[in-house]
Amino acid sequence: MGYISKRIEELREGDRQTRREAVRILEVISREEVIDALYEALDDEDWKVRGIAARGLGKCGYEEGVDKLCEMLNDNHPFVRMNAAKALGMIGERSALEDLIEALEDGSEEVQKEAAESLREMDEITGLFAVELWEEKR
Repeated sequence: MGYISKRIEELREGDRQTRREAVRILEVISREEVIDALYEALDDEDWKVRGIAARGLGKCGYEEGVDKLCEMLNDNHPFVRMNAAKALGMIGERSALEDLIEALEDGSEEVQKEAAESLREMDEITGLFAVELWEEKR
């Protein structure tokens, strides 16, 4: 079994610490089988695995994952929401605009900041206007 295949297996079947270590390695590898494993990991029971997997999909520019990443902006853990917002900004898919604007009202300041940064990166007038209003309220 090759190195990447072993890490994918660990992500899918390992204990919490092993899955965390595997997802950290896999998040920087843009290969189809890795992207599939990262997408599956968005449903992991561990918040850190979900968050790192989201960030990894953003690094890969995985447009097919945008709807799932938008859903993750409602995750119960701010680390996951923050990384979902970051990933959406990396991907830059316009369909995420409304969800990122809503994330400007998140209860976590880190999530709000990441949503604002992602909206700036997307450089869409509606998002930029929302960020401007958000900054005025702060």
